[in-house]
Amino acid sequence: MLQFDKLVTPLICFILIANTAACTSSPQERVTLNVVSKKQDAQITIDANGEQAVIDIVSPSGIGNAEFEITSQAMPKKIILRLYLHGLEELQFVYGQTVVIGSIASGQDNRVRQHRRGAGNNELEPILPNSPYWMKIDLVAQEGAPEAIPLESGHIQVEAPEDFVQGQVHRFYIQWVDFYR
Repeated sequence: MLQFDKLVTPLICFILIANTAACTSSPQERVTLNVVSKKQDAQITIDANGEQAVIDIVSPSGIGNAEFEITSQAMPKKIILRLYLHGLEELQFVYGQTVVIGSIASGQDNRVRQHRRGAGNNELEPILPNSPYWMKIDLVAQEGAPEAIPLESGHIQVEAPEDFVQGQVHRFYIQWVDFYR
């Protein structure tokens, strides 16, 4: 007859190993976010997993804000904002003591400009695409529509700064203003 503890010990080890493997981050792992927006007309939807969180923001008035909290243990490797606006006079991405401000010029070149303000510093410093604070900002027009401001159909796509993603920060705040409101 087998002894009880000779069977139970291997079974407990198997369960612990299986649970540990299930806790590791994978692309299929669900990432959860809470969002609060004070603007009544902003419609915000989120689709997230271990690879990325895609946040769609429809803002008919063109002005709004939202506060996000990542409530899961898993963090997305990338956060993408899709703003359904005609232009981007200003987007503020705030996390911890850091504020990153981006805009797209409404002229023919649609140049992206960005600045950063850090802890205890009220002055804005310009940032360039090689900075960890840079947000990749693109105009994404629907098929056949021009990629120009005013954006008639499509969205403005913004990737959260690498500094935010690498810092494992669980809260961020955004504020946006459209040129054409």
